[in-house]
Amino acid sequence: MRKKILCVMSDVGGAHRSAAEAMGEALQRKYPPDSFSFEIVDLYQVAGGFCNFSVKSYPFLVNHYTGVYNRFFDFADHRLTWDFFYKVFIYPFMIGKIVPFIEQIKPDVILSTYALCNRLVLDAVEELNLADRVFKVMFELDLFDVHRSWAEPRADLTIVPTAEAKKKIVQCGVPPSKVKQWGFPVKPRFQDDIQPQRVRERLGLKGDCFTTLIMGGGEGVDYTYQIVKGLVEGNLNTQLIVIAGRNARLRSELQELQQQTDTRMVVFGYTDKVHELMSVSDVVVTKPGPTTLMEAMTKELPVIITGTPARQELHNIDYVREKGIGYTLKKGEAFVPLLQKLIDSPNEIERLKGNIRREKIPSCTNEVARLIMTGGEG
Repeated sequence: MRKKILCVMSDVGGAHRSAAEAMGEALQRKYPPDSFSFEIVDLYQVAGGFCNFSVKSYPFLVNHYTGVYNRFFDFADHRLTWDFFYKVFIYPFMIGKIVPFIEQIKPDVILSTYALCNRLVLDAVEELNLADRVFKVMFELDLFDVHRSWAEPRADLTIVPTAEAKKKIVQCGVPPSKVKQWGFPVKPRFQDDIQPQRVRERLGLKGDCFTTLIMGGGEGVDYTYQIVKGLVEGNLNTQLIVIAGRNARLRSELQELQQQTDTRMVVFGYTDKVHELMSVSDVVVTKPGPTTLMEAMTKELPVIITGTPARQELHNIDYVREKGIGYTLKKGEAFVPLLQKLIDSPNEIERLKGNIRREKIPSCTNEVARLIMTGGEG
């Protein structure tokens, strides 16, 4: 029988859709197309209105009012405050749209890659009396600073990337037997063999030049421009690949800078070729989000973490520093001298890569794909 798989998320940043796409890619690679259907749905887009507007403001809030967001994160990370927030601001505005949506699709499996979808979709399934028929899997995407909104005891399975994440989920009431530390949902393409020379030729990059990949996240944080401008003015012996994400203004400014400099530079907007770009890079400069960090580790690519972290990303910075898989820079710290050090020290790059190989967190996609296609057995 053809298995109908629904993956719910919301397009706030890039991590949630990326995780959903990783599962779709794993299923497509492992199983015949006539054995399943796979649909990714932005649940907040389905509901529309106040809640959709609120969650879509996340990128602006976290980029411009990080302190406000971080305080709210901690405030809502308690059972009573989270219950109040959900029952007053989410459930009443969304459940009336989500229940008929789930009823129409009639999925056999529901995956969730966004914390604020978990409780909502489980409530909808219960109201439709489908709880025993639908296999429900939640992906917890934060590495260390886990918000309790991820924790749902009614889910059949919660996948976590680290022991720290598992501990928090269990503390929030999920039975240990329902929590699996299987890793992070990284797209299988990041494990493919890539021919770097072909990628370089297509991009117009030199093969014998240190290559710096600069990523500003799915929404393209504005300080990316200042980093690139500093590197150009520093006249370093490096060529640049810059990803501006969905930030059209940032991309335009970078392209204008590209025309004004002799530094070899390639500028992208939002792209699905990150696995190729990482394959031809020597180091990646990025904010401390979990998806890019896990993708870089899969490609054994050292990282330089910049920017002010959101609350759930705080310990990602400690992880990079303590495990020796890259460098972290506080706001205002000089970036150019650090990159110059790496350009001049091939042995340091190799040391960082060795640490990455030792500390690498696996991808969970193949294991989860096998589980859901066998009906949750084993």
